[in-house]
Amino acid sequence: MRRAALVAVAALAVAPALAQTPDLELPFGPDAVVTGVTYGCPGLLDPFYVTYINDTYNSLAIVPVPGILDDPVPVIFANVVSASGARYASGFYIWWTHGSEAALYDLRNGEDVEAMLTCKEVPSP
Repeated sequence: MRRAALVAVAALAVAPALAQTPDLELPFGPDAVVTGVTYGCPGLLDPFYVTYINDTYNSLAIVPVPGILDDPVPVIFANVVSASGARYASGFYIWWTHGSEAALYDLRNGEDVEAMLTCKEVPSP
């Protein structure tokens, strides 16, 4: 039996960097898993927290994209096909993770541009 879960809302509530919680109700199965990773990136002063929500049919990443309205804004990314790692898309942004590394791309600058951010996982205390 599928449940209409407020998993995304719960995930946003536990992410300290994401203060606003949108009113979302997303369908996730009983096997949905919510995890989070803190990333540090050269050029950014503070590390930031990314929430991942995964179940059998849906995989999402909630990434605070820097530079939108001068403050990071939580953007919901959906998992898309990738030859390597986990690739998530949201509009013209791509969030691509591979092992402990991640990168944010802005496709408005072309398909083969360098990442606007390259990041590494920050170990949990």
